[in-house]
Amino acid sequence: HTKTMNWRDDQYLFRLASTFGWDEAITLCNSLITGIELTVDASRRQQRDTGNMEDGRFNDSLDNSAQAHQKTPQEWLNYAFNQLLYQDQWKNTPLHAACYVKPPVDVIDALLRIGRVLWKHRSYLLHVPVFATASMDNSTPFLVACSTGASTDVLQRYLDEIEYYIDQKWVDSQWARIMILRPDDQGTSPLIGWMAFHNGWIKRILSTLGNNQRDTASGGTTNALSEYWRLACRMLQLTSTNIHDPNEPLSTHILVHRCAGIAPYCPTSLLDWVAVYQLDGKHVSAEECAATRDSTGRLPLHRALEAADLFRSTTAQVDKRLPMTGCEIDSIDTPKKQSADELDKLSLPVKCHNNMIETNRLQIVEALLQWHPKAATTPFPSGRSPLCQAIAFGSSCHSNGGTGIVQLLLQYAPASPLEPDPITGLYPFMLAATASTVNDEDACCVINTVYLLLRHNPQSVTLALH
Repeated sequence: HTKTMNWRDDQYLFRLASTFGWDEAITLCNSLITGIELTVDASRRQQRDTGNMEDGRFNDSLDNSAQAHQKTPQEWLNYAFNQLLYQDQWKNTPLHAACYVKPPVDVIDALLRIGRVLWKHRSYLLHVPVFATASMDNSTPFLVACSTGASTDVLQRYLDEIEYYIDQKWVDSQWARIMILRPDDQGTSPLIGWMAFHNGWIKRILSTLGNNQRDTASGGTTNALSEYWRLACRMLQLTSTNIHDPNEPLSTHILVHRCAGIAPYCPTSLLDWVAVYQLDGKHVSAEECAATRDSTGRLPLHRALEAADLFRSTTAQVDKRLPMTGCEIDSIDTPKKQSADELDKLSLPVKCHNNMIETNRLQIVEALLQWHPKAATTPFPSGRSPLCQAIAFGSSCHSNGGTGIVQLLLQYAPASPLEPDPITGLYPFMLAATASTVNDEDACCVINTVYLLLRHNPQSVTLALH
């Protein structure tokens, strides 16, 4: 295959990936991997023999076995890079192109293995791993695969690759969370896109099952939904590694907390699926799940209000609000205690407004309140009310022109504006007024929230004066 390669045609792999040339694409990827590994090994052997090894690196001088390929390691790597990272006018790579046309898992495997070889030998050429390369609208190949109906085998293969990079310490341990939750310019994340594509089919399958069969609709091994359920649970686990139960890693309580922990990026259809269709014949009501606290005393509602907009926040301080440790349910780990300085940083609001993200969070919060209305009046472990915490984390009174989280909490806890925040000593309307803003839209949200709180409870002004 090396003899037939056109070393000047950088679009060859892209054309194969976008026109169903699966066998040719796999053959090309395998040839590139073989050529790179053989020439790199030969170069390193020659350097060891001549005593010119430097930190295990190789150069372009080859011994006889490598010369048989008539290309140097650098030429092989450059050719593989140009093939795999070629971009069309919309900045789609061959991985993007393949995912748009529902590829076999063998094709994705071959493309990911080429990316792995490039990262291993020439990581400085890549800004991010190939599976994280974004197109013009910030869609990653994984998002495209999730949103266009790629098989669960393909999506599982992507997750395997992400975990491999983490295990090799090539990327940070949070990369799995990033890749599954990262939205495109329209606010669609891989998890949301995947559930949106399959939601109608999942509902139809569930509707055909009798009541006695519904308990196995999620966790069974012989029904049509089992592979989808396993993928959903794996994505939830990878996006919320801080939430676990050593005794029941996939209990309904855990899964509801995990959905709440990624509320801005979690589709409500997944939360409904988790809460309604139970595991292993065990019936756990949605009300019970929404009323279950974790080891730190937080309810699912608390998690949903704290879940940050990870990718569009206007300040980096928001990331500090979601510690990745110390939030376990019945965990054997000791929860991390926050210092006085950290509590001070958490005391004042940080505005992180994004319409799509806030809409997703609102829908999760609304579902949790419907299941457990008393959660609206249940304070956080710090003593702060859900209303104050929501305001402190940037929630507004409107979402895309409709009801926002603040209004929703007022419906379930009408007296909460009269309770001062135990952390800052401010009443909710005062706390809302201290929110930082970066543009006119943020400023309008703050003004509307303050006005709503004052109009709802005018006497809070008198209380504040005292």
